[in-house]
Amino acid sequence: QTDASQSVVVGVEYKGTTKKADAFTVDAKGQDVVAAVSTVNATNGTLTIVLDKTPTVDPIAGDFTATKAIDGGQET
Repeated sequence: QTDASQSVVVGVEYKGTTKKADAFTVDAKGQDVVAAVSTVNATNGTLTIVLDKTPTVDPIAGDFTATKAIDGGQET
């Protein structure tokens, strides 16, 4: 998506004759949706992180950091 809406027309040319194939509008991009962590669950070494809403950009592992503390011990 772009900052401004755009009208796009797609055409096909065959042996010098152009035929309009399709026309559509690409909406302007809106504000990016930034999600927050809603819940975190740890089971047998696996973390499950649930976000409070669907972000417009898929999160990747590098977006997260984690620390652990066992029985009130030092965080690592």
